[in-house]
Amino acid sequence: MKNFIKIRELFFPLAAWAFIFVIYFSFTWLFNEPINVLTLFLPVIFLFFLYLGYITTKKSYDNPVQIKKDFNLLIFAIIGFIPVCIYFFSSIDNLGKELAEIREEHMEQASGDFKDSIYNLLFPLLIFSFIICNFNNLKYKIFVNILTILSCLAFIPINGGRINFIIFSCLYLAIYFHKNFELIKKSYLKYFGKFTLAMLVISILGAMFTIMRTGVEGDTQVNFMSKLPHINNEALNYLGGSQFGIILIFFINTFYDYTGGCVYYLSIFTDTSDKISYLTYGFYNFNFLDRFGVINWMKVHDDIDHLYYDYDIRYNVWATSIRDLSIDFGLVGSFLFIFFMSKLMFVSKRYLDRSKSAQLVYFMAFAFFLFSPFHSMFYLTKAYGLGFILAIILLVRYKLKKSLSV
Repeated sequence: MKNFIKIRELFFPLAAWAFIFVIYFSFTWLFNEPINVLTLFLPVIFLFFLYLGYITTKKSYDNPVQIKKDFNLLIFAIIGFIPVCIYFFSSIDNLGKELAEIREEHMEQASGDFKDSIYNLLFPLLIFSFIICNFNNLKYKIFVNILTILSCLAFIPINGGRINFIIFSCLYLAIYFHKNFELIKKSYLKYFGKFTLAMLVISILGAMFTIMRTGVEGDTQVNFMSKLPHINNEALNYLGGSQFGIILIFFINTFYDYTGGCVYYLSIFTDTSDKISYLTYGFYNFNFLDRFGVINWMKVHDDIDHLYYDYDIRYNVWATSIRDLSIDFGLVGSFLFIFFMSKLMFVSKRYLDRSKSAQLVYFMAFAFFLFSPFHSMFYLTKAYGLGFILAIILLVRYKLKKSLSV
């Protein structure tokens, strides 16, 4: 346990899991909901394999080398922003439509769309530039950060900008936590409170977007109202079923949905996953690989969604990275993947102050672990998974050159 407090790469994922379990236990205790015992052990096993990656990695580090200001990073960021512009300008004609209709059209076209291919190939360059400029505090950081903000705003008509927002927020937090770990340790309760407040704000924004996209009637109301039946029914009775009451409950449900609800949805998956045949060997999370036609990604996605239909939960089910990785590798395989990711993170940390490719692997893996209690970062967007594989290739190239020069 001491290592989990002393090592930033262990401390912050532990804190993230603790956060969602505090919310989960609070709601289940408050409303007498049953607790799936197996679900309580899965995050413990997750953290054990994360720790196993740490203790099996050498702790020697290269001497730091000042990374020079690199104009190429600004060029890469601009190139990575090009597909964002293509998406935005191609959707201008759709701005008069309902947001739900725009998003549905995007989902139907994305798997084989030319714009989607260009986005997945080029957008990792913006991610790379963001990591290196912010970690090394380079001259062009402000311009790169402006492009990342614009990339979030440009995707509001399609997915509320939330995917890009999540990616860059997690990467920024990984960099911030790495640099300010000692400061945070001294007053972690204050930072825990700030994080909770931030999650409340994000949940409110998420609820507002859901209402804008689909309104508060029909399937949306059924889906959200079924997640916390006790509080929904009592609150609606108290508020007289008013529009304000429904919107207020949307806020509460959204907060639960993206925090403690992830544990609840994981427990549903562990109880019902035997109803489907899966093991997609990486093609579900690294779904840019579905271009090879090995699996029908959309069918697997629909099969997973159908597991939740009996609970009147019909879409947008975040159920931790454990569920997402289990779809690819099974439960045991998912923990082996966690060990692999942990090894990559701690190996790349050894070269962090000398190699830009090591910085990419380290912070993308760190961000993955930070977000793991909520969802898999690789599943969120094809560009992140492709970018991570490219970063690994660059790190292997750096290590080969380093070994040959000795």
